[in-house]
Amino acid sequence: MLNFPKSTEFGKKIPKEKFYSRLEMKTAMKRYFIEDIEQIVWRYKLAPSTLNVSAGINVLEIDVLEINLKRKDYAQTVFEFIDKNLPHHTVFVLSCGSEVQLLINYKEAIENRAGKFKITANYKTDWKPLDQIQLTVDGLNMDKVYESFVAQVAGTKLKVEAHETVKDAILQAQLKLMLEKEINALESKLYNEKQFNVQLKISTKLKELKNQLFELT
Repeated sequence: MLNFPKSTEFGKKIPKEKFYSRLEMKTAMKRYFIEDIEQIVWRYKLAPSTLNVSAGINVLEIDVLEINLKRKDYAQTVFEFIDKNLPHHTVFVLSCGSEVQLLINYKEAIENRAGKFKITANYKTDWKPLDQIQLTVDGLNMDKVYESFVAQVAGTKLKVEAHETVKDAILQAQLKLMLEKEINALESKLYNEKQFNVQLKISTKLKELKNQLFELT
């Protein structure tokens, strides 16, 4: 369950049409709204005024949107679109039938573009019964509360060391994934390469990349 104080409850329905009328939206995106989303409710408003925490430097408010879906195989891009255009950080509580999934897009403000964000990572839980979904407010300021939410939703997909921020952990995870993809591509290339001198060059590069990966892990 979402362990949020009663003071954070908001409970305001947001008509899908508000997104149609106020934002520039391609036909495909509008179709996702129509085909995937049944209802949007602004369920919680987390801010220094509703929580006993200090203001953040990067995070001023976290809005928890409850989205009733028509199907589980939804288009995730619709929630990236919503998130990029909302002025605050967001947690999505997606429900379909009797199951719930938490979704969070790690986003950062775009410099010199007030109220606009870039998304650098996405995390979501498995689909579970509502009583098995947990999200707890943890942190002394809004930045830390948001980082905690990202870590909780990501679970084992994101390893955050005690000395680093969630942003650092995300960057490291992305670098690790990039190295793994490059290593796999080079191993496939090495397997198919016939020239010995080229094999040596590939092997040297592979060793270098594997050492970098080892240092990250």
